[in-house]
Amino acid sequence: MAESVVPYVECEGHYYHTGNTLLHPLVLDDELEPLGYGKDGRFAFIDTLPHAYPGCIISGDKVKLLESCPSCNRPGPVISPSVGRMPGAEDAGCAAMVRKLMEEEAAGRRT
Repeated sequence: MAESVVPYVECEGHYYHTGNTLLHPLVLDDELEPLGYGKDGRFAFIDTLPHAYPGCIISGDKVKLLESCPSCNRPGPVISPSVGRMPGAEDAGCAAMVRKLMEEEAAGRRT
């Protein structure tokens, strides 16, 4: 995620580790209330490092946050490998924008 300056380390079980003191990960419900561990919801985080923009981000990603890794047993919060998009969330990021422009260009050539 480009909005975060803190890396998410992927372990051998493909879980994304967020366990450091610089990032506070959250999973939110439809009302933007915290869900806690083990439930699917909208990924959000508080990143303590940025100074040029607010470090409180609510994404369009659907994740499940776990208290520890079931694969490698490392402590700290991890994100389950089954990351997706929330229903109704638009694709985001550079790759999604390039794909959209390429599709629009290809559609324009057909007409």
